[in-house]
Amino acid sequence: KNADDFVDVQSRGKVNKRRMECVGQPISGWEVSITQRTCPCRASYKYGNCAHLVVALKTR
Repeated sequence: KNADDFVDVQSRGKVNKRRMECVGQPISGWEVSITQRTCPCRASYKYGNCAHLVVALKTR
């Protein structure tokens, strides 16, 4: 395997994570709990963190 294969695998992972962050998302958005630092999206469940939680914590 070469470096190009590695980059391709990394980019696919990023696309999958972005997709996981919005699959099943309600129209009003995810209901993030700042006190419990949780988000009901699939990415948060799998990785323990997500973009929704980061943004919510930055804007509080």
